[in-house]
Amino acid sequence: MKSILRDVGEIIWGTDSRLAHTLRDYINPGIYTRNWLDKKQARYISPVKMFLIINLVYFLSLSVLYQYGLGFDTFVTSFNTQMQNQFYSDLISDRALSLIESGGYETEEFAQLYNDRVFAVSNTLIIIFALLIAVVLYIVNYRKSSLVYHHITMGLYYGGYVLIFFLAFNLLLSAVILLFQSHVNYDIWQIMVELGAFLFYLVFSFVTQRRMYEEHGIVSFLKSIAIIFLITLMGIIFYRFILFWITMASVLMFS
Repeated sequence: MKSILRDVGEIIWGTDSRLAHTLRDYINPGIYTRNWLDKKQARYISPVKMFLIINLVYFLSLSVLYQYGLGFDTFVTSFNTQMQNQFYSDLISDRALSLIESGGYETEEFAQLYNDRVFAVSNTLIIIFALLIAVVLYIVNYRKSSLVYHHITMGLYYGGYVLIFFLAFNLLLSAVILLFQSHVNYDIWQIMVELGAFLFYLVFSFVTQRRMYEEHGIVSFLKSIAIIFLITLMGIIFYRFILFWITMASVLMFS
């Protein structure tokens, strides 16, 4: 048995393992994508497969945390939050309530069904978020490359890093909750995660831009700010908007 486990470990983590090579360069901003787009692909897992692996680990981990009342998911937005606290809430609320009434549901009943369904739907739709990032990168770096494939690769990479960051934050938050129980101030943690996400992605995007395109530092910095702003805009407005209507349709058709 020890021999079998050793062999399996060598396949997964050995020095010649594609997973080991991919993880080593993936976490080093810009190295994985630079090598992949330079056709040095033999030792790597593809960007699509890598994104799906990270996505699977992310949602399985959150599923476990949720069973113990821990963690939160920035990609899941509750029904009430969608209806009341988004930029587009005034535009969707009347139409949504009309559909709920025509489906024979009470609003509170539907909200519970929606909240139970949205986690699973977001797991499927998270690929859309990566594609929205690809659109942002295409806009910002069009002069560096007009190849759609190039920017989709980068979008999947940026999207994977988003998931890695929020998974790490969830694990940290869960540890803090277990250690300090009711003494956790969620408002302070919310501010911390927003500030941490901004600083993390500013550094990540800046280093990635520099390594990918070898631009002047000021240009890379300004582009990084633009990328963060546009990704936030895309994530808050378009992704959540799409998630809302697909989840609505899912509940109305299959509940």
